Amino acid sequence: KSLQEQIKPHFLYNTLDTISWMARDYGADDIVKLVDALTSMFRIGLSHGKDFISVQEEITHVSNYLYIQKIRYKDKLNYAVDVPAELSGCLVPKLILQPLVENAIYHGIKQKRGGGTIAVTGRMSEEGLRITVRDDGERIRLCYGDRYGISLDSTPGEGTTVTVSLPARAELINREVFHV
Repeated sequence: KSLQEQIKPHFLYNTLDTISWMARDYGADDIVKLVDALTSMFRIGLSHGKDFISVQEEITHVSNYLYIQKIRYKDKLNYAVDVPAELSGCLVPKLILQPLVENAIYHGIKQKRGGGTIAVTGRMSEEGLRITVRDDGERIRLCYGDRYGISLDSTPGEGTTVTVSLPARAELINREVFHV
């Protein structure tokens, strides 16, 4: 089983490398860049079984994901990544940002008329490392304004709470949904 698990990624990397090589031969630089981004995502995702990776690897992973989505969504999606180099060596749980970015795309930017921007920023604060994923198309704020939205509270060793704040408007409820 261990050998099978090693062969699958090895075969995948070799196949992607062959596609990239062929695309280079044809002068298809856009395809080369796309395949290389996907290859990098897979490598970081596997990370030799490590549960923690460097901020640099995490940012590379999420940047490649954003690049691939930008190709898919074209002008509907813009993004910026701003993480200072001095944070590169910090260790973080593997693949913590990509699900947040994916959520921002599918539930924020994709829904926003005209598209939007996702910003990934990293800073060192008194409490430690802070990485933020922000979109300008958050669906809740688009519907109800800045008083509402999503907030996150996390305490190491105790857990994380995600709070969704919405107005209590009975007129928005489709009563048929609640029929048993």
